[in-house]
Amino acid sequence: NIREDVQAVSSCCQDMACCLQAAKEQTQELIIKTTTLQAESQDTE
Repeated sequence: NIREDVQAVSSCCQDMACCLQAAKEQTQELIIKTTTLQAESQDTE
């Protein structure tokens, strides 16, 4: 059934989009933490 196949692919794409969004948020947090650490290490030099 083509309709079921399309729905399955759509569901899969939504799941991947959610995973990508979560990864994006984690990456932004890591960048903020890294920037903060670099700023702190420059202050101590």
